[in-house]
Amino acid sequence: MKSFRISLIAAALLASSALQAADVDLYGRIDTGFLYTLNNGESSDTFAMTSGRSSGSRFGFKGKESLSDDWQVRFVLESGFAADSGELSSANRIFGRQSTVSLFNKDLGEIAFGRAGKPLSGSDQFTRISRFTPFGVTYGDAGLLFYGKGGRVDNGIFYKSPTVAGFTAVLSGSFNTNGAEGAEWSDNTRFIGGSLDWKYGNFGMMIGAEEIILRRADEADNQDKNPRTLFLGASYNFGFMELLAGYQRGWGLDRVGALQSIKITPKTGGTNSAQIENWEGDSFMLGAKIPCAGGVIRLSGILVDGENGRDIASNKVGSLGKDAGYWAVAAGYTYPLSKRTNVYGVVSHLEGRKGLGDSRYSIYNSDGDLDREQLAVGLVHKF
Repeated sequence: MKSFRISLIAAALLASSALQAADVDLYGRIDTGFLYTLNNGESSDTFAMTSGRSSGSRFGFKGKESLSDDWQVRFVLESGFAADSGELSSANRIFGRQSTVSLFNKDLGEIAFGRAGKPLSGSDQFTRISRFTPFGVTYGDAGLLFYGKGGRVDNGIFYKSPTVAGFTAVLSGSFNTNGAEGAEWSDNTRFIGGSLDWKYGNFGMMIGAEEIILRRADEADNQDKNPRTLFLGASYNFGFMELLAGYQRGWGLDRVGALQSIKITPKTGGTNSAQIENWEGDSFMLGAKIPCAGGVIRLSGILVDGENGRDIASNKVGSLGKDAGYWAVAAGYTYPLSKRTNVYGVVSHLEGRKGLGDSRYSIYNSDGDLDREQLAVGLVHKF
């Protein structure tokens, strides 16, 4: 037994030495909390434990090797999971959040290959949008989530420039956004996007755009349009408060904030599912981050206004009742217990408008009615 223990200690020391030699780090984030939803429609109120409300729970490995004084090889393997159940949360992929290998040069920037987030997704180091929203793209109804066909892409090439005179550029593209590439070019759903942001003193601004080029089968069968998104953001730090503003324009989208997997129940009976397809419209966000008592107060207001490709009530293409939008306000507070641990609380109100505010129907999604208040509290630990 003694020799077995010595062997285990020796193996651990060897593994530790190997990791240090390769400069590999294990890192992660665990976000667990509780969510109460007060529904103002036909749905019952709910109370549940949640994971990743403020930021997705994840663990990963990242490392680098110096090839010379100027060049490095880097890699990131990151897995998402539900902290309340232990289940994988990234489309049942082991490293669904990010899986990249890259070349880095301090003067030329970094170019990576594999799976990562799109420039406007808020997912990883190849996106900059979270710097211009008080809640990023998380915190449920408080966050800004406005894109089509998913936030991450497979088979991608991602480039991030060094910061020059305050400017930082990100460019990315994908040969097929989901799964292995098909034999024919037209059998693949491709992607291209980029962003440019600038910071000068206390002022910052950003412009970004993305487009998904649908594979031939989707274009023919669903009459879908290529999803496109434009983003404009600005921020100014007054010292006592940072003011943030964002605008998004979308065309052909199937994922627009709270308008995901919505269902409609006519109050006269029956059930229908309203599909978000070829949605076109605008989103406006105004928010602030205010230092307070060692933590940060976060405030935001969001207005989403657009037209769906299908009638909201009948779910038919070409009908008249296609107006689809909502507004939401939120307030939250984040307080650090240490450098690696914080607690948060967020309260929000969301209400559907136009076609999604029709009193003849109960309109809801997986989070509840599209007329609801939510209260979330949680604990986050980083390692």
